[in-house]
Amino acid sequence: MAVLLTLDYYYAKTKVETVLRKIRQRRQVMSNRGNSSSIYRQIRIDGQKVKLNLDFGGYMIDPASWTENHAKAIARIQNTELEAMHWKVIKAVRDYIARTKAMPDARTICDLVIIEMDDLKALFPGGLESIYKIAGMPNPNQE
Repeated sequence: MAVLLTLDYYYAKTKVETVLRKIRQRRQVMSNRGNSSSIYRQIRIDGQKVKLNLDFGGYMIDPASWTENHAKAIARIQNTELEAMHWKVIKAVRDYIARTKAMPDARTICDLVIIEMDDLKALFPGGLESIYKIAGMPNPNQE
């Protein structure tokens, strides 16, 4: 009986220590990220760790740090596999924003890439929001 109580004690102690360690790790991540309104994630893409600093809506905090690996990581979060046509849309959106400093609407994207609206919706089921996130744009609803 004493052996069982001892084993139960050590099992419970191990569980509590594990939970406390996870809480400490989470606090450290939160304090390191610097911005209380962001989410920090790491995703492995092609054998490399990709660090994502996203706001709570899933948009990049620092669009200037965007790379193609960031796009792949955000697409993975959205359960989207990026193919050639996806990349064509993403690059067109990024070029348009660089030129005009404005976010394109769906019709403009269709005109830029020469694609039908239904095909754009099929590529990005999440709509414009999905395109903006994968393209590394900031949240368009923030001031």
